[in-house]
Amino acid sequence: MLVGWSRVLAGRLRDPLVGRDVLIGVACGAAGGLLNLIPYVVSRWAGLPEMEPFSSYTGALDGVRPFLRDVVQAMNGSLQSGLITVFEWVSFRMGVELLWNRGVRRVAPSLPLISERAIIILAMVLLVVDGASGPTPKAQALNGLYQLLSVSLMLAVILRVGLLASCVGFLVGNYLSNMPMTLDSTRLYAPASFALIAGVAVLSITGLVLARGGDARSARFDRLR
Repeated sequence: MLVGWSRVLAGRLRDPLVGRDVLIGVACGAAGGLLNLIPYVVSRWAGLPEMEPFSSYTGALDGVRPFLRDVVQAMNGSLQSGLITVFEWVSFRMGVELLWNRGVRRVAPSLPLISERAIIILAMVLLVVDGASGPTPKAQALNGLYQLLSVSLMLAVILRVGLLASCVGFLVGNYLSNMPMTLDSTRLYAPASFALIAGVAVLSITGLVLARGGDARSARFDRLR
């Protein structure tokens, strides 16, 4: 979970594992950004009431400096989201293991130890039930499905890849979901939108190059260890 993150903190930015985590984070962030659009599309198709829009950064409408401020704020928020999510998962897992293994199994010693898969399923069920809200049964089902997909994506990135990919995914998803985005060059915020798209593209290409080649010195260092 912390391998790629630890290598970044150690200054090994050209490590292939760092590139892999960045590339996966960009892909999952883009998938999360698209996933955020599904409830709006489906609600219109199903004839449900209009959903509240995401809170967007509006600095792109006010000039270069407010736009850059929003970019930096999104970076800070994404970093915090990744760290807090990992902390919440570790705390939840430790709490469930302690409650089950030290509490329930004392009363019923014949019960098996709780597995990580069971903890993951429990976390997903709790988050889906909490997110399945709405004024109508259709809206509740839609929100529950959206919550299931988003939670599955988030846990898959954190548990299978790590913290670095999670932070990159939050960053890309934040940009695509909360920043004004357009491909229409006549829009007022088109330059900012094109700059963000170019930045995400550069980030993904950098991750791909590092993941395929990386730094030969990092590979030699790993073999020596």
